[in-house]
Amino acid sequence: MGPDATRALLAHLGGELGRRRVTVDPVRENVRAVRAWEKAGFRQVTSEPGEPLGELLMEFRFPSS
Repeated sequence: MGPDATRALLAHLGGELGRRRVTVDPVRENVRAVRAWEKAGFRQVTSEPGEPLGELLMEFRFPSS
């Protein structure tokens, strides 16, 4: 997902739908995807090294109003 699409998705989820946070679970080994989510403001919240695909959970929290 590109940066413009990510921004549009976050604007929709946070603004129009009133979500407070969004989570994604990219494959840890997909370094480009993880970096893209980080650039969009997502932060790693958990990692399961024993998972076969290297499960990683990342979260974006909207600022409090």
